[in-house]
Amino acid sequence: MVTFDKRNLTIEVRNHNGRHVYEIDLERCTTPAMLLDWIFQLHSKTWMTPEMMDEFLSIIEDVCREVLGKSVQGCFCPFGQSRTVDWEKNPCA
Repeated sequence: MVTFDKRNLTIEVRNHNGRHVYEIDLERCTTPAMLLDWIFQLHSKTWMTPEMMDEFLSIIEDVCREVLGKSVQGCFCPFGQSRTVDWEKNPCA
């Protein structure tokens, strides 16, 4: 239900019947506020299950480690300090 496309740095979230699809362009998700906005945008959907949210959060963590070399927290808000992430320049590695 939640997939990552490394070619274009997007995460796709779709419900069980495929009718609702959200494509999150990570290159446009560069601040903690933008990431939090997506989390709560998805959380508010009636079709979003706790399992899907867990999968979404796990994929974001995996993608940050794979692409940026650090955890979500290490890239976006280490020690509570907001950071802007540049997915192309790889500032966390």
